[in-house]
Amino acid sequence: MRRLCSALMLLLLAYASAAAQETPKAPEPSTFLYLAYMSNARVGYMKSTVERFKEGEAERIRTTDVQHLIIKRSWDKSTFEIGSRSEEIFDSDFRQISAKVSKTDGAQTLECEYTFEEKRVAVVVSNGGKKTSLEVKHDGNILSDRQAFMKLKAQGKLKAGERFTFTRFDLSDMALEQSTWMIQGEGTRKTRTGAKLTGMVINLIEGGERSEALFDLEANPLWIQSGGLILVEKVDAIPEPFTVEDVPALKTSMEANIVVPGKNENIERMEIHFRFPVDDGDGILPLIETNEYHDVVRYEKGKETGYAARLKSRRLGADFKAPAYPLTQVDDTVKALLEPTPQCESHDDVLVKKAQELVKGAKDSRAAAEALCKFVYRYLKKESGNSGSATARQAFDEKKGDCTEHSALFVALARAAGLPARNVSGVVYVSGGSEGFWGYHAWSEVWLGQWVPVDATVNEVGTSARYLFFQYDEPGDSHGGGRTSRALVNNLSPWIDAYKLAGKEEVREENARRYDFDKPATK
Repeated sequence: MRRLCSALMLLLLAYASAAAQETPKAPEPSTFLYLAYMSNARVGYMKSTVERFKEGEAERIRTTDVQHLIIKRSWDKSTFEIGSRSEEIFDSDFRQISAKVSKTDGAQTLECEYTFEEKRVAVVVSNGGKKTSLEVKHDGNILSDRQAFMKLKAQGKLKAGERFTFTRFDLSDMALEQSTWMIQGEGTRKTRTGAKLTGMVINLIEGGERSEALFDLEANPLWIQSGGLILVEKVDAIPEPFTVEDVPALKTSMEANIVVPGKNENIERMEIHFRFPVDDGDGILPLIETNEYHDVVRYEKGKETGYAARLKSRRLGADFKAPAYPLTQVDDTVKALLEPTPQCESHDDVLVKKAQELVKGAKDSRAAAEALCKFVYRYLKKESGNSGSATARQAFDEKKGDCTEHSALFVALARAAGLPARNVSGVVYVSGGSEGFWGYHAWSEVWLGQWVPVDATVNEVGTSARYLFFQYDEPGDSHGGGRTSRALVNNLSPWIDAYKLAGKEEVREENARRYDFDKPATK
């Protein structure tokens, strides 16, 4: 659910800023209103204002957006209010100059400032503590969405069959991403309020997801459907008083067909399959791929398509030799993952002091990582905090959180202790007693001469064969984006075909399918 909240905020930020009219005189500020829905339930609204102004002799365009969302999580009924106020400055050709975004998520406030330069975007983020600075370099050829629309319009390409691919900077992910637009021509969409909206229909592929949008010819968004879960519609008025509707329960946990006996950490290998449509291509990645967590093949049986995976244990064997601590050599490819991020404030004085205290006397880097993991596991009470997705420092102060907070706090402490680390998300299998299920999950990885998975929610450094990897959740890394929402929309439900526990024989379901996991994955 958290990833969906982020996607909704991203969707509104990306598209709901209204374009100014093309007139030589500065028009009066114009305001546009929108309602937002998630899984057919009304969850928020947005007010967008646009105005032209002069900065010296230069013409500028300012868009100001105010958003308000209220999300109720299905699994624990926790309710979170998420708000955002953004101000973006463009030149007369809609080239981005700067942006300021203030986000509130429950008890947490995040202030972001973006400066767009010729070949880089400078980002400064503050959540009340020390500021975090990031830099995203590019080749100078990025476009804003509005620039892209106006370019197509000027070239006479806003017509069915045209296709346009460009690079954009995503404010939410703080990353460059490829965007592909496929023009469908004029069309009409009927809103939940009964109004009919007519404009230019464009199919979009951005951030690993497919969306459909309806724009007027001045690039004003009228209607946007994203990933089958999120809908934003232009309206004449926002209801007062504004009330939200309960979001229908999403399938965030799935009952497993097998309860694997014993401890989860002893699962050495697991084979699974699940039905899934062929929804990738055109910049959309397969839902899962072969990597350190699993070997993957695609299958087709009649009209049924899907994935099969052989999950692999990443437990640390007796022959694993961890580098000495402190680390004296860190690969250049992972040095960036020692730096603080808005979610993991590894430069925070309190977290730095705690990290140094925890790793004091560690005999090697593995012992240091285990000390940090054990602390997070014991320190955080296993319940939701005061925000939908707390930062590491907030989780530390509140002393509670779910898997996302466990991962964020571990990563921040590891980086503060000089160990590169990163956040990961996907799906995990869990069994206990008479029950077994799959659930959406967040965990971490730490660099110990190689990347080692860490699940601080269950105090494991090195994980067993029960994880489906979707993506790394780090600023600047958009690889794998959209996988969680795609899995939710298509009701992901893995089926266990076989498993093997350490020191035991393989157990295979009667009539279970067999797949050749040693051949390359193909559609």
